[in-house]
Amino acid sequence: AAEAHVPQWAKEAVWYQIFPERFRDGDAANNPGRSSLEWPVVPSARWKLSRWTADWYAMDDWEKEIDRAGGRDPSPAFYKAGVFDRRYGGDLQGVIDKLPYLSDLGINTIYFNPVFYARSMHKYDGNSYHHIDPYFGPDPKGDFEIMDKETSDPATWQWTSADKLFLEVIKNAHERGIRVVIDG
Repeated sequence: AAEAHVPQWAKEAVWYQIFPERFRDGDAANNPGRSSLEWPVVPSARWKLSRWTADWYAMDDWEKEIDRAGGRDPSPAFYKAGVFDRRYGGDLQGVIDKLPYLSDLGINTIYFNPVFYARSMHKYDGNSYHHIDPYFGPDPKGDFEIMDKETSDPATWQWTSADKLFLEVIKNAHERGIRVVIDG
């Protein structure tokens, strides 16, 4: 068996993991709506973005409408009653805005949870592995219009605004001596 090679930079890395949707909302204009959810028919029409400072176990009104456990019970029913439909509006602009803070912390590597387009909250089940999630960029509507015109032929692929903003994240991070690693 071949010996594993760990790059020197990784041995000395100070990591900071970012779950983009839950990191920081830097652009309220791109916040996801109910139709962006994996199963938008389940949450009530009263669905809304979750408050950043909300108690994790306190259910919003729209969650209580589908709750079968009665409110603050962190039972399996709690997790079926909307928690996976929560969205906070975190985006790449929020990451860019916080790069000075991250740099001041002394980190030198950002490990991103998946950033590719997926309807799920966690993005581990990507619908597209060649585009950054449109809700992480400045123009979700325009990005979806671009993506809708694409086929499996790479000649039809175009850069979306979210793709371009992710390149800005990388550029700005590298200017601060921060490496970027993405999870797929």
